[in-house]
Amino acid sequence: MDNKSQLAGIFSIVSGAIGVLGSFGIILFAFLMAYVFSNPEFFEVPSQAEGITTFIVAFYLAPGILLLLASALAVVGGVYALKKKYWGVALAGTIGALVFLPLGVAALIFISLGKDEFKPKAVPSCIPQVIAPPPQGGSIPTP
Repeated sequence: MDNKSQLAGIFSIVSGAIGVLGSFGIILFAFLMAYVFSNPEFFEVPSQAEGITTFIVAFYLAPGILLLLASALAVVGGVYALKKKYWGVALAGTIGALVFLPLGVAALIFISLGKDEFKPKAVPSCIPQVIAPPPQGGSIPTP
């Protein structure tokens, strides 16, 4: 089976897409709760609402942003896994996909098993490849 990296890429992209939607939901919830708690109809004393609003936004916004970053990494890693280029980036993406356990674990297993499917790194053409033949006759040439 020569498409382990493709399965890993698909799992990674799907888990990343789910994570992007979830993180947008968490961030939207944080701002919605900040709006609700800053509404004067809920609190008679505005100083109470200010502390609660700050706490709620910080409590939900930080994990939402971290989830968004991990999800973006999962999508990028999944794309590289589908292209079968840069195994390290694809591996990092599947590690980002681990936030969503079932798909992330499957992606990590498949990307590890499919390491041989990736193209080896080529030497850039701007670097000359000079390979000297081994010395003949046992004497070392002197400059």
